[in-house]
Amino acid sequence: AAWIKLANYLTKQGERVIFVRDTAKAHESLDPFTTHPAASINLHTRVALYEEAKANLFVSNGPWSLALFSDYPWMMFVGLSEDDPIRTSRPSWWTRHHGISPGEQFPWSMPDQRIVWARDDYENLVDAWESQGALRQAS
Repeated sequence: AAWIKLANYLTKQGERVIFVRDTAKAHESLDPFTTHPAASINLHTRVALYEEAKANLFVSNGPWSLALFSDYPWMMFVGLSEDDPIRTSRPSWWTRHHGISPGEQFPWSMPDQRIVWARDDYENLVDAWESQGALRQAS
């Protein structure tokens, strides 16, 4: 629901929003928004879309890894808690397996590529979008 609300917000700001659905839902619509079924099932198409995008927004998952090692603009949202039942959502896991701790960024990340160390609720999504826009304008 937060991502749909963000899409409405961005559309009102004049942005074009395209959703790349999970592969299992590639051909399911998300009216009234544009989806890109080919990008959901074809790796080359997905990466080409990332390359042309003004910004790519993710949660911590496999598709984010494609952007992580690119020079395309991205933001990835991850909220962490040591009590989380999912190991990959624990701060200690990130430090041990990624070599960075909450609040840090990968050393190769550019200013328009960043981990947002917060859950992907609507307020955090908008705050990060607005903050990233300020970075783009300052460059």
